[in-house]
Amino acid sequence: MSTPGGTARYVGEAWLGFVALVTATLGLWLRLGPAAELGRALLGNALGNGVAPTLLLIALAGWGVRSRRVPAGSAAVAVALGLAAFTAGALATAAWAVGFDLADAGLPSTPFADLFLVFLGTSWLLGAASAFVALDVLFRRTTLPRPRRIGLAGLLAVFAAPAIGLSFVAPVTPVLASIAVTVLVLLAGAPGASRASARPEGAGDGGGESAGGDAAPGAHSPVGRAPAALAWLSAGLGAGAVAFALSGRHWPWLGRGLDGTTAMGWGIAAGLVGALPLLLALALVAHRRRTRHAPRWAAWAPAALLAGALLAEATFSVDTVLTAGAGSAVGWFLAAIGLLLYGLAIAVGAFARLPLAGPGRAATAALIGLGLTVLTGAALLLVAFASPVLAVVLAAVVFPRLNRPRRALGPAAPGIA
Repeated sequence: MSTPGGTARYVGEAWLGFVALVTATLGLWLRLGPAAELGRALLGNALGNGVAPTLLLIALAGWGVRSRRVPAGSAAVAVALGLAAFTAGALATAAWAVGFDLADAGLPSTPFADLFLVFLGTSWLLGAASAFVALDVLFRRTTLPRPRRIGLAGLLAVFAAPAIGLSFVAPVTPVLASIAVTVLVLLAGAPGASRASARPEGAGDGGGESAGGDAAPGAHSPVGRAPAALAWLSAGLGAGAVAFALSGRHWPWLGRGLDGTTAMGWGIAAGLVGALPLLLALALVAHRRRTRHAPRWAAWAPAALLAGALLAEATFSVDTVLTAGAGSAVGWFLAAIGLLLYGLAIAVGAFARLPLAGPGRAATAALIGLGLTVLTGAALLLVAFASPVLAVVLAAVVFPRLNRPRRALGPAAPGIA
């Protein structure tokens, strides 16, 4: 148990995850339990949206540092910024709850309730800064020049912060996130989990060249012009969809008779469909640069599942427009199917790349899929707005570099996260 690589390797981080789980569960009970009043709800919010996420951040940072994946300085900065972001987010939730109760009772607002937007903006800014630090560490393993690496990390961080923050509005999110982090650090410290020899046949490369030269002959070959062309197509479709979502009611033909809400619904649906060429481009890159041990389904299965999720959510957006915002039973069913496919895409992609063997591999992949679906599923519709920006970055910066005769970045992810 105490040997290096044994199950006790990350026992401290696992205990933090367990304490976070207890804290989040208590917060859930206070917010949703019997006779939940405003005071108890605010305390539950502080525990679930403040204390529990902070403990999870510390656990993840400790795991990253001790596994030598993250420098200690970067981990400390990310945790400090994340702590401040979750604190501001918890204050924003509390200010909104107080303001809502006061308005519902017909009472005037208070200075604390009026600070809702200030707390929300602060949380977004600090959360984006924390995500930027983490993403910058990740992108240091690539061959991207520093200016482009920083720009890409900053762009993704701006979208990641509200996606994570919105997911924590659901009281059950901290509980599920605590379970996922606790199991992850326990399995990461299991015997053989950190050894390359334990990688099962069929598991994908985690990125970069393998020391043993086990890359397939085409793993570092040029990806061709098709991915960039598809990305530019997606960028054009997505930009048009975003423009219609934001200003469609003023368009002379398509927007005639539409209000802002209806135009937004149609624009989101079109943007989700417009993201499909980008998804195909990412799957092509992942397929052409896969390693010898990565099966073909590692690139195409997650992409196909995610395509189904985007189409389901697009149909749900159209259904919401046609039913004047209420949504039909079929529409809500498709929304649930979309979230299920989204989680499956994440789980399948994680399963193909986890350096684990046996039941722990499938269990960890399932927990990662569940956890990320809970954390980011609520923001799935934001893909309509984020995909044009990501498509431009990939088409103009990343894909051309993959065609240059230089050391490759390693297999590209199939765009599941």
